[in-house]
Amino acid sequence: MPWPPGCGTYAGWRPAASGPCFRKNVSYREYMPAAAALEKENVMSVKKFVHGLTLAFSLAAASIPQAALAHDNAELAKVPGPHGGMMQMSGNFHLEVAIGAGTVTVWVTDHSDEPQPTEGATAKATVFKGSERIAVDLSPTGENELHGTSAELSDSKGLRALIDLAMPGEEAMQVRYQFPEH
Repeated sequence: MPWPPGCGTYAGWRPAASGPCFRKNVSYREYMPAAAALEKENVMSVKKFVHGLTLAFSLAAASIPQAALAHDNAELAKVPGPHGGMMQMSGNFHLEVAIGAGTVTVWVTDHSDEPQPTEGATAKATVFKGSERIAVDLSPTGENELHGTSAELSDSKGLRALIDLAMPGEEAMQVRYQFPEH
């Protein structure tokens, strides 16, 4: 659409918001095609950036271990630990407990699933099998592992366990486990 006389020859020139060169309800895109094209290019760049950012966050979230995402004991109990045991947390630690034929094993990690040294730690497991109570002393055996044995244990089905753990330089903690019946 041409401008009235005296308003200039460049289609993008709009000298004032009033006077003979001003037209109400006209988009600047009509008079400034170069700016409209630039705006469209910028919108596409922003869209590409947002899509790339969304993809990056999605990939980052997918790489986080499941236990790190599930951060309350109810959710952690549903996620099997790296050694197949049941996970719980207490303070700064995640504890994975596995009860097998005559053994109780506890692995200690931090909230980022990094192994925490158990050297110097003291621990005791109290396992409840129906009305029977089985006490098992646990001692450090590996980098982040505590292990104990009892001939009275068979498997973890339907058991309840209470782990008393004192890590070096940390307050003592108690963690409860309820193993499923199946």
